[in-house]
Amino acid sequence: MVAIGAVQGRFQGLHMGHMEFLLEAKKRCQFLIIGVTNYDIHSQYIKNDAKLNRFQEQANPFTYFERLMMITESMVEAGVPREEFTIVPFPIEIPEKIPNFVPEDVVFFQTIYDQWGRNKVEQLQKMGYQTEVMWERTDADRLTSGTQVRKLMQEGGDWESLMPKAAAKYVKEHFHKPIRINTNGLANLIWEKDVTPELKGLIDTVSISLNTPNAQRYHELVRSRFGEKSFDAMLAFAKEATKYVPHVVLTTVDTTLTKEEEKQCQQICDSLGVTYRIRPWED
Repeated sequence: MVAIGAVQGRFQGLHMGHMEFLLEAKKRCQFLIIGVTNYDIHSQYIKNDAKLNRFQEQANPFTYFERLMMITESMVEAGVPREEFTIVPFPIEIPEKIPNFVPEDVVFFQTIYDQWGRNKVEQLQKMGYQTEVMWERTDADRLTSGTQVRKLMQEGGDWESLMPKAAAKYVKEHFHKPIRINTNGLANLIWEKDVTPELKGLIDTVSISLNTPNAQRYHELVRSRFGEKSFDAMLAFAKEATKYVPHVVLTTVDTTLTKEEEKQCQQICDSLGVTYRIRPWED
């Protein structure tokens, strides 16, 4: 383990892939410096490369301070003591300024998914910094991406499940973004406890795949590792969720059920006090 390590990224916005990266780096050093790039989107250096997506305004919706807060709260939430990391601006586009923000004996922990990642490693090495590549993966191996998170935010999709809880909470509180979770409703079985109270104040809508009104048919379709108890557990989750979430929805897919089965689904939803929605078929 080295004394001081560093990482850098845009973190627009902070997602679970970022957290995998940050937490792995922290395991390798006593103190971690987290550099936030594109900290001034109106910088002349940024404008000169504005044709690149990572420098465009729509790809950088969060300010430096907002990203600092999301990272700080998410690291602490993950169990990292606040005194063991700091967050600084990181002028990757102005290499000669980098020494103002990190000590010369720092070790940069990097991950590589594309040529841009390789370029950053080469640039840091040319400046005399020690680098350590934690992993090199293909772009298809990413847990998620900032592009995907931002797209879901714009479209009203399920972006919050891609972010650490603390970051999602920050976004909700400061940007009034409605938060929806799409789920199979089996979280209580997975975690072996009732997790619905944890949704209070964070989630606006929970959308649960009902699939069918029949328990046996549900088991045939879903093939849950929890077996036949899954159907009742899913319904119980929906019922409990109504205590903590304003909108709970059970869904089926259009053309997959008979009209009689859809009527039975409506009756189930009425008994639980939740909304029934028939989703359009998507090929």
